Amino acid sequence: MNTKCVNCGLINFASAKQCRRCNTAFAALAPSSMPPLQASGAAASQPPRLANQPTSQPPQSSTSGRQLPASAPLPNPQTRATPVATSVPSFGSQTGIIAQHLKRCNRNLKIINLAIMLALVGLFLFNGKYLYNLFTGPATLDDQALAKLRSAGEVWANFVKVPGNNSSETGLAYMEVKTRHGVKVSEEMKARYVVIGVDDKTLLVKAAPDDKGIYFSGEIVDMPTFEQQQILPELLRKEPEIRGNLLPVMLDATNYRRSGVIGLAIGVPLFILGLWNLQKALARSRAPHQHPLMRSLARFGTPDLIAANIDADIRTNLYAADLKTVLVTSSWLLVPRAFTVDILSINEIVWVYKKVTKHSYNFIPTGKTYATMIGDRRGKILEVSSNRNESNTEALVDRLAHQAPWVLFGYDQEIAQVWQTNAGSLIQTVEARRRQYESQSVGA
Repeated sequence: MNTKCVNCGLINFASAKQCRRCNTAFAALAPSSMPPLQASGAAASQPPRLANQPTSQPPQSSTSGRQLPASAPLPNPQTRATPVATSVPSFGSQTGIIAQHLKRCNRNLKIINLAIMLALVGLFLFNGKYLYNLFTGPATLDDQALAKLRSAGEVWANFVKVPGNNSSETGLAYMEVKTRHGVKVSEEMKARYVVIGVDDKTLLVKAAPDDKGIYFSGEIVDMPTFEQQQILPELLRKEPEIRGNLLPVMLDATNYRRSGVIGLAIGVPLFILGLWNLQKALARSRAPHQHPLMRSLARFGTPDLIAANIDADIRTNLYAADLKTVLVTSSWLLVPRAFTVDILSINEIVWVYKKVTKHSYNFIPTGKTYATMIGDRRGKILEVSSNRNESNTEALVDRLAHQAPWVLFGYDQEIAQVWQTNAGSLIQTVEARRRQYESQSVGA
């Protein structure tokens, strides 16, 4: 008796295992008739639940990227039936989902790294005066030039060196006080203040505590607010004779080079990294097969043919190929990332559960985030985050349950224990469930 496909309505031969148009299996295997999980030792007496529904939530610790123990045996992977591609996808076109993802990933890599490089160039240009003085070193200003200064903006080379032979200590210092619960626990001198006579004027210098005072090298700045409010009143009270001779600028000789050295130590490698990533994106655009996405398809077969089969699967089943969302077809799972796409064959999936993470600030709950955790036959766990949207996580779990009813669904502590200690036996059990599902589908 011929079989009618419930998905697309096509009449198929009675011996057919699946619809020749949409590849839908003709009969579903009841979960209760599938092989139960077998575990060694104490776990064997109480097998974990295998119902294809989410049960309880996992611990908050992440298991993403867990590797299969070397001793765990792996079953030979069997390729799920997929639409056969008759042509290799053209990476220069906009048609194929893999080709579009390749362009999206390369575009993201170019935009982000180009933005970083432009931001660094803009930052360097904005601090051009400082960088010029940093590289040229401190200039020497004579007393007459210093005495004429009314603003720091009057001199371009504001990184200067002033002799300290006419300097005198003021007895004033900048102190950093640390407190705990309102009680002072430590006190440290960060700078001290000296005055230098330049021609007939007086220059206030903020010097490092250990500066010997032979030369003071630093930046000419307009008198800062802190010094105007905290230092000058006390200085003029102690030395009133300098009131009319005090210059409106100050020499900050604490550490002129520190911020520049730190900025260059971060900015230059970051610029080189951006340039390298930009070159890498251009090379991948010219040779798409060098992209990690295409190399990841090689474990399924010839990358071009696998990409074409994914496109054929999408076209046959009329899926909406959105580049920004997770896509589940009858044979494939595609999870877009910023610079790549995680791709799994439906036949690779072993275990699926929902992960809930609770967030708090100062012990005050601030909400929950959700993710779908997908364990595959390689012994790895793929995390698909939906942030605070629980419905998206549940929809993905339901979709996977519809496409692969033989997979273990829901978190269970015993399953987690077997996954950590003997993942190979868990993989073999799910593989047996899949084969029994397919054999019963054929016999139905």
